[in-house]
Amino acid sequence: MNTRKTVYNKLFKEETQLAKHEVELGLVDDFNKEYENALNIQAKAETAIVDYNELASKIIATLNSAGQAYLKANARFQEIEQMTKELGIEPSSQLKSKKETISTAIKELDSYIKKLTTNKVNI
Repeated sequence: MNTRKTVYNKLFKEETQLAKHEVELGLVDDFNKEYENALNIQAKAETAIVDYNELASKIIATLNSAGQAYLKANARFQEIEQMTKELGIEPSSQLKSKKETISTAIKELDSYIKKLTTNKVNI
């Protein structure tokens, strides 16, 4: 016949063992939640990288278009320069200033394109 003390000791021992398993299961659950959270954050980051690369490509294309437009304007200036030379006059200071702006802009565009190209992320 079981005494109260024996029954209590038996129940306490079983509850202690159950509590240990619950703690272990809780740790596994916490780990799984943290792992899933990390996967979700990584997926969001990778999506952002793809978006970043697409945006960088669009910006590069726009910068290239601007560069082409500047090159066309520069070619027109060279025609003006040749004509004024034949006429024995100088292009206006306003036109010369724009020519300098074109040269500076082309260098800046090339620099931007280089930076954007080297900063793309491959995943």
